[in-house]
Amino acid sequence: MRPQQTRAVTTEFVHLRGSIDDYQGQMVTHKRSTINAGLDWCTPELDDVEFLHLDTILGRFVEDLEGLMGCRTHEVRDRLAA
Repeated sequence: MRPQQTRAVTTEFVHLRGSIDDYQGQMVTHKRSTINAGLDWCTPELDDVEFLHLDTILGRFVEDLEGLMGCRTHEVRDRLAA
């Protein structure tokens, strides 16, 4: 927060599909549903939505990179590690 700011501020948010951004969004959505269920007579909104483990999300991300980069998964991991 910058209360001394007098000019208009532009904010941009970059969301990288399949990255940790998806996991964080999933966590926030499920937490919101849980809170609302507790306040709304235990009626969860996301009862039929599967919660994906972080390893699943990141694994799919690497598989997407594999297709985009035209190489195999272990080669993507090697390139990212370098």
